[in-house]
Amino acid sequence: MKLAIVMCSHNRKNLTKRSILQLNQSVMRCADVSCKIYVCDDGSTDGTPEMLKECFENVVLLTGTGKLYWCKSMHMAMKEAVKENYDFYLMVNDDTDFKDNVIQIMLESYEKAGKSCGIVGSMSFENNCTYGGRNADKILLQPNGRLQECNWANWNCFLIDREIVKKVGIIDGKYQHACGDFDYSYRMLQTGFPIFVAADYVGEAQRNSLKGTYHDYSLTRRKRLKLLFSPKGLPAYSYFRYHIKTSKIKELPQYIYSYISIIGYILLNKEFKKS
Repeated sequence: MKLAIVMCSHNRKNLTKRSILQLNQSVMRCADVSCKIYVCDDGSTDGTPEMLKECFENVVLLTGTGKLYWCKSMHMAMKEAVKENYDFYLMVNDDTDFKDNVIQIMLESYEKAGKSCGIVGSMSFENNCTYGGRNADKILLQPNGRLQECNWANWNCFLIDREIVKKVGIIDGKYQHACGDFDYSYRMLQTGFPIFVAADYVGEAQRNSLKGTYHDYSLTRRKRLKLLFSPKGLPAYSYFRYHIKTSKIKELPQYIYSYISIIGYILLNKEFKKS
């Protein structure tokens, strides 16, 4: 069985090295599984590219401009990986502390599903579910030992097969940073491929802190607006691209209002309401 692991990196050399070591060790625990790891390094200056070349023979290194961010980096890496027509593609984040049986959990969950599907691996931190699969209301589903069908998948750990790539394609590389994983979930469901939450947790990952982002109302209004429109914030192009692609026409006024409300909260220097 041929597996491609797809990921990106930017100035997280130690975390990137740890995750690749863990993934390679997990692959070795699975009989008849071979893998290559496709890494798009987006302009790291901390020695990440040199480390990847020196330490890993099965890494295919692609070099970004330093301005690709997550979605465009994953698009570049995935575009290269699908040229080899692997049996499976596993998309991961390099800041995840993977369990030693992560590959086994993902593949066994796929086999339990008994059909062409996506499998999303859930992350935990301090006994809380942090990333994974979400239901129609975008609420995280905690692993419970059984497969649970979901609507939206974070790509901290996400498995698909070659049939899905053939019919759905690869991640949309026109987003500036976020949204590409949920966009792909939508495209899968529209094409008829279900997504399931793996039966068990596959690793640990902390939620990204809101401090220092546009959510942080301790910052000045000017700073918060700058962060909102930045690629790693909630830039208007990505926000509206996502909702135009995934929403009904009658729902668009609601999303326009929501975006304007975010700007309003910043201008009033208020903390966002907790949902």
